[in-house]
Amino acid sequence: MESFKLIDTHAHLDFPELFHRIDQILFDAKKNNVYEIVTISTNLDKINTIKNISFQFDDIFHSVGVHPNETHK
Repeated sequence: MESFKLIDTHAHLDFPELFHRIDQILFDAKKNNVYEIVTISTNLDKINTIKNISFQFDDIFHSVGVHPNETHK
């Protein structure tokens, strides 16, 4: 069987139900061939949190953006 590595391109690791479980999330992801994760921001207030998460973990990256429902803020 061919080996492959996946990338999760849409995660919200800053959400309270996930933020304190990042180590376990990464462990579980690797068990399922997911070796990199992109955590995304949904509004400007979360950008620093998103960046800090990606700076702490080599296999987490971030994107900076604003969800269309948040543009009025």
